[in-house]
Amino acid sequence: MSSSLLLLNLSTNIPASKSLVVVLDMRGMDNQHKVQDWELQIKTTSKLDVMRLVSTGEQEERWWMIMVSTGEEEMMMGMVVRGKVFFEKPKRGEVNHVPDHPESYTEEDLEDLRSSLVETMKKKNKDMEFISQKMDITFSFRRMEIVEMEPMVSEVLERWSGLFLEEQICQEFTRVTTKDLMGTFKTALEMFTPRLLKLYRARKGAFSREMETLLEMLDKQTSDITSHRRQAAVEGLPIFLRENTEKLFSRCLATDLDDEQTKGIKMGVLTVLDDDDAVINIALVLEETIVLKDIPDTRLRFTYLFGLLYALNMEFPKDIRYTFETIQHIFMEMSTNCSQRVRSFKTKLLNQ
Repeated sequence: MSSSLLLLNLSTNIPASKSLVVVLDMRGMDNQHKVQDWELQIKTTSKLDVMRLVSTGEQEERWWMIMVSTGEEEMMMGMVVRGKVFFEKPKRGEVNHVPDHPESYTEEDLEDLRSSLVETMKKKNKDMEFISQKMDITFSFRRMEIVEMEPMVSEVLERWSGLFLEEQICQEFTRVTTKDLMGTFKTALEMFTPRLLKLYRARKGAFSREMETLLEMLDKQTSDITSHRRQAAVEGLPIFLRENTEKLFSRCLATDLDDEQTKGIKMGVLTVLDDDDAVINIALVLEETIVLKDIPDTRLRFTYLFGLLYALNMEFPKDIRYTFETIQHIFMEMSTNCSQRVRSFKTKLLNQ
């Protein structure tokens, strides 16, 4: 967990030598992070850990500091003055960023555009240019809804079905982070594949049979070797990082009921097989909901999942957090902070 400094101006007269254990409950804060009433609560919340207030001096209106710890990588800076809390609005690419609505557009206008997008998505021949244009305009409205209301994935799929198009996953990632999702990932994968495979082979004895099986299957390929090498490089990440791949990769038969196919899958890749065990579809699942089907390039499964985590403002799942952290830190170069496990992995990778 990371900590950030939060300045508080207490209206009560508390001796400088006295410490208080308090929590600032931010759950009621509006999505634009503007002025909001607040109160100090002597209790824990689902968002924050309890830390200590320490006085900074003896001035008449004494400023106080509180260290606030959250599960996010970054925390907003803020200050409280006479019962009002002021927060610096997160910038583009930062956690919980919500941009301003476009000029001359009200929320009612943006809701109308959202409805038109829903209707367009129902058509067999979709106007992709129209979808892209309206998704751009409604970005602030959609982001506000996702960040503030934290809807279920199934609810987002119903209201913003266009967000789950392959093109829009990439575009939404750029809207949120300014990064080119596919371009950056493909370039990194091309660069790191030889190093990754060399690392896997050098240390395969330290892992379960799963790594050996992955490399043996790669060695049996006789065509499109480059593609298979890159796929193996990606699939080996969670194995090398010692994460539970059973929860990430699932299989089912096409004859299984829809509910049975996705039951218990919080986040992962679902491979659909026919009765002869031939692959007929590869899909992405979030919160037991299929959000993307017929992925043409299996190497990009992680990329789309990674993009959706940002589009939906979701945390990395605990079971495979190091895999996504590796993509974030090493492949996408989006964060200077990472866990010790990923830092160690990066050192081994660059030493190959």
